[in-house]
Amino acid sequence: MKTEREMAKDNLILEVITGSHLYGFNENTSDTDYQGIFVPSKPYVYGLHRCDQIIDQKDDHGNVDKTIFNLIKFIQLAKNNNPNIISILYTPENRICHINKYGKLLMDSKNIFLSKKCYHTYRGYAHQQKAKLLTKSPDAGSKRRELVEKHGHDTKYACHLIRLLYECLEILVGKTITYPLANARDLLKIRRGEYDLNHVFAEAARIENLINEAYVRSDLQYSPDNTFIESIQMEILESFWEGK
Repeated sequence: MKTEREMAKDNLILEVITGSHLYGFNENTSDTDYQGIFVPSKPYVYGLHRCDQIIDQKDDHGNVDKTIFNLIKFIQLAKNNNPNIISILYTPENRICHINKYGKLLMDSKNIFLSKKCYHTYRGYAHQQKAKLLTKSPDAGSKRRELVEKHGHDTKYACHLIRLLYECLEILVGKTITYPLANARDLLKIRRGEYDLNHVFAEAARIENLINEAYVRSDLQYSPDNTFIESIQMEILESFWEGK
């Protein structure tokens, strides 16, 4: 039987560039991160084997980070509107590295995953970034410590705080996410430390007020269509295994 890494590579249906290169606030020094999806072999669905994801961490030579998700795990996270997962489905064509007909079927069905759950998940992730801004003390010598010493706060956390809130607002208002983000220029300024923390928190409060209003007005479904999602998952699994 293949190793889990071999399975993920051979059964890959989608791979995209994510992170700052997707959001639109990357710089020359920005890392390139990748995420993808693979179809699990039958023993990982019917049997006792488990492999939710394969992770290739960056090494000392600067190789990029890559996370490839098991299709089933991916769908579970997507239907719960996990911000790190939803972005994969809305990746524009020029940021797609690999896609086949199964990956295309999944991306063509992306809108069925969006729901008002995003109000809770995206805001939850954003509040985690804010909490880290207020309470986390980076390790000495780390890149985050350098950011705090240079700007007075971790500008990366600040940037992602605003990004997550903005993405949530776009989902509730427009039922989509468009990359690169329309506010990418401001996000880059935040990332560079051109705004102080008071400005960042004021902007976060402003967007969150808009989110609260949008949540009430939005006609987005309250929860995803699990029946439809299940049919997509089964179609991909069965078609892939049968080689159709």
